[in-house]
Amino acid sequence: MDFSISFVITNYNRGNMLVELVDSIVQQNLTCEFEIIIVDDSSFKRKTKKSLEFIVRKYADVTKLIINKCNLGVQKSRNIGLNLCKFKYIQVLDSDDRLTVEKGSKTPYILNAIEFLHSNPNYAFCYSAVQMFGEFEGLTIGSYPISERDALNKHHIQTSIVFRKADLSDCSEHYHSEIRKWQDWSFGVSILNNRYKKNLQNRIKYFPEANFMYRIHSADDRISNYQISEFDMTLITITNNIEIFSSYYPELDAHEIAKLVVSNKPCRLLDLLHMARYSLTQAYNVAQERGYVLESNTLSCEVP
Repeated sequence: MDFSISFVITNYNRGNMLVELVDSIVQQNLTCEFEIIIVDDSSFKRKTKKSLEFIVRKYADVTKLIINKCNLGVQKSRNIGLNLCKFKYIQVLDSDDRLTVEKGSKTPYILNAIEFLHSNPNYAFCYSAVQMFGEFEGLTIGSYPISERDALNKHHIQTSIVFRKADLSDCSEHYHSEIRKWQDWSFGVSILNNRYKKNLQNRIKYFPEANFMYRIHSADDRISNYQISEFDMTLITITNNIEIFSSYYPELDAHEIAKLVVSNKPCRLLDLLHMARYSLTQAYNVAQERGYVLESNTLSCEVP
């Protein structure tokens, strides 16, 4: 059985955070072969360069470092890493995040995900609940199971899904260079579409324990801070993956589908309700962590 995995990390001036991430991968105590491919997008900070040297020196046997001669952006950098992967399974990670390190003899999530995909060819990818850390702590609001239909309707798809190399497209641009925001959703959709075109099923496996940690911090250069048209990005994704979207919207063109998908994207309340359907306790805890309250203009009307 080929239980080998490639970790693809893109980095831009995140030195200390990158060290934390790589340490968390190695500390998984994986019993399978693995490689860590770091694509540095022309970092200029001295501390980051020192961190890269430290990682390559400390983990020389499993680490491959590629340094872009100029800044290419996260999508092109991820594509460089993906096209260098030599193992059957892949996980893409951002340099400011990290994996949960299990205590004791518990089987690492990565191994469970690989074994699950090996035994269940009808599943497109695996993901887990996500624990935030840094400036805010708690589960992300997208920590619940999704279906293929949910994924196409813009329920959250993580960066950190575990998937098969065989489900990548035949071209070298796996992350579309025009997608400047919502790349993770767009990339996940492309995996689903590639499988759909091969007449493969697209079930999605959710692990309820938080095996991935998402760092909350206020750096100005985070993509999530960019002001970009969600409709435009959605339209590009749908146009590039029209086969699977047309199976759900057979009478509509890409522009009409994009309008429906954006309008049907779950708000935070709907995300919370989806989570509650899976685990009411978890949804309640998430609502408490965020201080959510239910407001209505009927509250003063004595409506029960």
